[in-house]
Amino acid sequence: MKRLPRNIPPRYQKEWKEDVKEWRFRKKVRYVNAEGKKVDTTTKWHWTIDECEKEAEEIIAEGQYVEKQNRKKTVYDIYEEWLQELSDLSHRDANVKISGDRNNFDNASGLRNYFDPNIKDKAIKELRTEDWSKWIDYINSPVKDHKNLSGATVKKYKGVVKKFNRYLQLKGYINAEQAVINENAILFVKTKRLEVGRRNDRNYPEFEDLRKLMDYYRGKGVDKDKIGQFTNLYWYTFWSVLYFTGMRVGELIALQWKNIDFDGGDYGTGVIYVVNAINHKESRENVMRRIKANNLALKNSNSEREITIWAYYKQILIDYKYAYRYEFQVTQKKMDDMFVFPNINARDPKEKTGYQRQSNALRELDRVTEKLEMKKLDCQMFRHGCAHFLCDVKHISAEEAHDYFGHQDSEMIREVYAKANQRQKRVRVDRALKDLITEKPDFELPKSQEIDISDSEENRKKQKFASYMRELAQIRTAIKRKQKIYYYDLAHAEFIIQALQEHPELKDQIEFVLE
Repeated sequence: MKRLPRNIPPRYQKEWKEDVKEWRFRKKVRYVNAEGKKVDTTTKWHWTIDECEKEAEEIIAEGQYVEKQNRKKTVYDIYEEWLQELSDLSHRDANVKISGDRNNFDNASGLRNYFDPNIKDKAIKELRTEDWSKWIDYINSPVKDHKNLSGATVKKYKGVVKKFNRYLQLKGYINAEQAVINENAILFVKTKRLEVGRRNDRNYPEFEDLRKLMDYYRGKGVDKDKIGQFTNLYWYTFWSVLYFTGMRVGELIALQWKNIDFDGGDYGTGVIYVVNAINHKESRENVMRRIKANNLALKNSNSEREITIWAYYKQILIDYKYAYRYEFQVTQKKMDDMFVFPNINARDPKEKTGYQRQSNALRELDRVTEKLEMKKLDCQMFRHGCAHFLCDVKHISAEEAHDYFGHQDSEMIREVYAKANQRQKRVRVDRALKDLITEKPDFELPKSQEIDISDSEENRKKQKFASYMRELAQIRTAIKRKQKIYYYDLAHAEFIIQALQEHPELKDQIEFVLE
């Protein structure tokens, strides 16, 4: 038998092959793979120690890194792969509660516009630590090819770069040690300071601003033929409800007719139940699947609340409901599951009955404020306008404001009101706002507004006549559309009788049916 070589390491196994009269060897290999797991394996049998060593190195390299061909991929190619994975996560089943997946995808998509051209086409194996620092510098500094970014945006994209570095480690493009070195290099780069007080520059609509918007959407003047007519009843109702309810925009566009009880509340004026909200970054498909599965989502636990409808906007909301029903020609039962404010301008007929997009509302607001030469307003700031209206004019307390607006700002407020159920919260707010809910406000507006909102007999007659004119306009619209039957209820029977008395020719043009 041939003698064994000297100084054979303990990790080697040996075996004598009698047929060839030689020793052969194999090595036990232990290492940590790219996923951080410990691996124990062995090489094949070899005739020399050197051959075993060579194979062991290859096993470790293959376990800790991706294939050699993947190491030749460019940084941008791998970034696109990561982006696709984020996209798949952001379109997960709606039954899974929405997390930051959509935000991660949107932020990573935005960073593509600020990819350092010096590293974009580099092979991943050629990427060095200093390249990560230079990438952050590129984002942080004004460059000819892209606009100067704010401190908040730079910070956001810096976080995206850190996540991409971790992705490279997870997929085995770099090892754990290199990932730590890269992250330290990223963190070491000083970025711009965040802008302080930027949100304070956003304008909230005052009552005078709301009046200007309302005048734009309705028939102006005191002409009998124009009273009660609207150039756009949809947006008139949208901005009125958004202002006086103090709802978030996402809550208003998610509102369905079944969430409004026109006869509810302690004063019988009606209640709006806030149970759902739509994030402006959610896809339409995801929203519809979520609502169908009754997987409702709000900003926080206090956001689920009951808002008593004020006399201030109840009648216009009722008139809007009837106009809505005849616009879409639906039964009351089917209407309950429809959105109060649908995307009426959508090109796709299927989306016309879907929810309104926040971006569309903002475009409409920008268009009108620019045309009226008003200050620039923000949809979300309508909620702040309502808060100023209640606090400055009605002087409600901070605690009542927390309940009305569904805030969850301080730990103290959460502890004090944690035991209060939804009805108790609404009742407490209703007591403070009783006069607003049951009758027209008795406070005085600045003289510059020149608007009479008192609950006088004259104003009640004007409001009643406006409702009649809207009903008459609706009947004529139904006739133009060649509808055979016009349905109405007891609440509007008085207007139908008046219309037939003043315009008897309507009897021959359409059939009236009490529903």
